[in-house]
Order: sequence, then structure tokens, then C-alpha cells
Amino acid sequence: MDWWWQRHLADNGIEALIHDQNLIVSRAQLQAAGWSASQIRRGLRSRRWQTVHPTVYATHIGPIGYDERRLAALLYAGPEAAWSHYTAAEQLGLLKPDSSRPIYVVIPKRRRVNPQPGLVIVRDEHWLHRLATVVPPRRTAADAVLDIVGISRTPDEAAAVIAQACQSGRVTPADILKALTDHPRLRHRRALLPILNDVAAGSHSLLELRHLRDVDRDNRATLRAESTLRYGWFDIMSRPCEAAVQVLSVLRRARPTVSAKPCGPCCPVR
Repeated sequence: MDWWWQRHLADNGIEALIHDQNLIVSRAQLQAAGWSASQIRRGLRSRRWQTVHPTVYATHIGPIGYDERRLAALLYAGPEAAWSHYTAAEQLGLLKPDSSRPIYVVIPKRRRVNPQPGLVIVRDEHWLHRLATVVPPRRTAADAVLDIVGISRTPDEAAAVIAQACQSGRVTPADILKALTDHPRLRHRRALLPILNDVAAGSHSLLELRHLRDVDRDNRATLRAESTLRYGWFDIMSRPCEAAVQVLSVLRRARPTVSAKPCGPCCPVR
């Protein structure tokens, strides 16, 4: 497979290519431009260049910025590589850039790339069919979103990412739903599928539907004479005893004799 930068190099030359790549260049690019191994070594030995990844260099000695790291990662991963996950979503305008994240790159499943600090390499047998028609190569908007869904810890986190991406106006719930058919084993798929179906049909926004489903669940629980208590991270870490008092109060409505043991002399649990 040809490199995605070969046309640019042939039309404009190596200096223009380096300039357009924020002063990042790979050994493959230099060799394609006719540079010898000694010329490349000279740039490094003169300390006018620095190595970003093996075979990928910054042609300056200053700090390596986020944009530079993104491109260096893609060049390092080889000709069959594309941005994925958060990296692709940022480049497509779906999410705001966050330089604290690692760079995500996807390659065909048959390939192997040695890991590097700050770089996450993902292998995918459907690599070619999930690429956007842009240069440098990256996932389609819908597939980038689903990449993130697949590494989200909870369905709520996944839904929030989908909502933020859809609010950008660059991808729709219908786009994501269509792409989801090619991800039968995706994490959180079962929880997100009915929500996406409803949104794609024009019912509500993603976050509105999530809220309405929670409200409906609480209403049905109330009709069954059940009570719903919700606690977040702050409740569990900062005021666990107060939360325990509330739970105990609800349990004693049905069983007044339910007992509980205080965790200490100042614990409000009685």
C-alpha cells in the first residue's frame, strides 16, 4: 500500500512536506526524497533534529507539541495506519482536543507495531472499511465515536460521548446506528442500541432520552411500591455514612427491625 503523503512529496518536494507537517519528518519520507543514510544521521548528530519515535524526527530542538505528536505517531505506525478513537474524533471536529490523552492509531490486524510512550496502537481486521476519505487517514466520524464507546467504562460515559459528538453537527445518531451494525460485539451495545434507535427516529435528543428512560424506570418502581436511591462518587467517598442512613431508612419502611452497625462513635447510623 502506498503512503498517503507520496503525492504531496512528488508535487511539492521534501521541504514543503516537512513545513506542512509542522517540521515532522520520517526516515521513509527522507529516503523517498533521495536522502542517504549519512545525510539523515548528520541531521541527528548536529543536534538540530530530535527523535520523536524510532524513524520519525522533529527537525527542530524545541518542545514537541500535540499536533506534532499526532503526526509523528501516524508516520511511525507505517503506511497502513490511521488515527482512531479520540485522536480521530478531535481531528474530525467531534470533540475538543485534549493534549493529555494518548495518541490512538489503528492498523490492520495482520500487522505488528512496537509500542511507544504516549501511543496506543489498536489492531482491527476491518481497518480499511472504516476509513474516512481524507488525508492524513483517520476513522470515519461514526467509527471514531464507536471506538470511544468501546473503551468507555459505563453506558453513561458512552452516551455522553455520543451526545457531544452529535452536538458538533458532524455526525448524526443515524450515522452511528448504521455503523453499529458492523460492531456486533461492541461494549455497551445492548444499552445504547434502543436509545440510538429512538433518537434516529426523531423522538428526542440523546440526553433527553436518557433522562426520560431513568424517569420512567423510577415511576414504574414507585408504582410497585419500590424506592430508588441514586448515589455518585462524591456520596460514596465523602459521605458514605449519610448515604447508609438513607438506605437504612428506606429498608425499615418494610422491615422496622432491620439493624445496622455504626462504623465509629460519630457515625449517624443507629
